[in-house]
Amino acid sequence: LTMNRSQSYYDLFPVTSFLMLFVLAFYGLEFIEQLKWVREQGEGGGTALLGVSFSVLDSLGSFSTYHVTDGQYWRLLSSAFLHGGLIHLFFNCVVLSDMGRVCEPLLSTGRFVTVYVCSAIGSSGFTYIWYVFIAGRPNNAVGASGALCGLIGLLLAFSIRHRQDVQRDSLLRWGVMIA
Repeated sequence: LTMNRSQSYYDLFPVTSFLMLFVLAFYGLEFIEQLKWVREQGEGGGTALLGVSFSVLDSLGSFSTYHVTDGQYWRLLSSAFLHGGLIHLFFNCVVLSDMGRVCEPLLSTGRFVTVYVCSAIGSSGFTYIWYVFIAGRPNNAVGASGALCGLIGLLLAFSIRHRQDVQRDSLLRWGVMIA
């Protein structure tokens, strides 16, 4: 894929751009809510701006086995747009940008969105099953890692099918690093 001077990143990768803006908008909301939370906590909440508090993430839709068990299934997706802090947000956006630049041209817009959303919901669903039925303990989670792993899996399958050994090996290393 070549880019000429008149084409912006958004022109070439509109879905990836939208997803990144959506994640950033959610983080803006998290930041505003975190500031309110710190003010309410007084002295004890002063260092909490380095990360986002559990109560703020919970109020905005983080994944929680308790809430999903209570029927709040929307958390299976909303949690993929929330992040626990700036470092978490930064690395998820870098990976989304990298994966989007490769995946979006391979798929139609609808397919790319479908893979991303299904991967986000599927990873949360698997996490729910794991913690409720196998580990037998509660869990809370946020982040786009599950959706991003779905994109990595898509590229891995593509590289195996098209015998792209270098890309396959690189994706396998990345998958091992994430795990």
